[in-house]
Amino acid sequence: MIKKVYYYTLKDIWNSDLMWQFKKLSFEDDLLSALLDLGNEDIAETQLPDYDEDLADELYSLVCGRYYNLPAIKFVKNECEEAPQRHTQEYIDEVHKWGYRYLSLFNETYDYYATLLLQYAGAKDSLMADIKATSKNKVKFNDTPQNTNVSGTYEGDNYITHFTSTEGENSSPLMSKIMRLKEIQDNYRDLMSEWVNDFRRIFYEEDC
Repeated sequence: MIKKVYYYTLKDIWNSDLMWQFKKLSFEDDLLSALLDLGNEDIAETQLPDYDEDLADELYSLVCGRYYNLPAIKFVKNECEEAPQRHTQEYIDEVHKWGYRYLSLFNETYDYYATLLLQYAGAKDSLMADIKATSKNKVKFNDTPQNTNVSGTYEGDNYITHFTSTEGENSSPLMSKIMRLKEIQDNYRDLMSEWVNDFRRIFYEEDC
């Protein structure tokens, strides 16, 4: 029996609302609530990490934006069978499975990526502070005549004739604030892009 393979992309799944392509998506409102709408009340029991909402939204938007044209769900049918339609339970179940694949990978990778990404985001708050160095110097001078026959006779602090103490603070940025901002943003962007790349595995490669 000849088999037919049917693929549906995120673009197909969301065909009823094309406006998603022009807005920032919400991890909670557009994914978690969608799973609830599909009747998966047990989503509340899913062991998700204690995540940062803004970071989760940014990741979800980037994943969907980059991979919206890749197959998200797949059906293998006999030659005489038609592809499942959007309203069928079979179709809905596959969309539900894709959502859980996303949640599983999110849970698996969040701690690794979020730890650094949140550090980069927080570093921007302290960019205006220059790098400062504090120096302290003390100079002791003893010009008391020494008796070479009696070792250590005049070596104590009691015989110090001159004492100088200086303390100062220098403020000199090693690089301009713009350069530091660019470095942080470049590192943030590269790491976020790497995280988005990991999510390619929850999509199918079409059998060409």
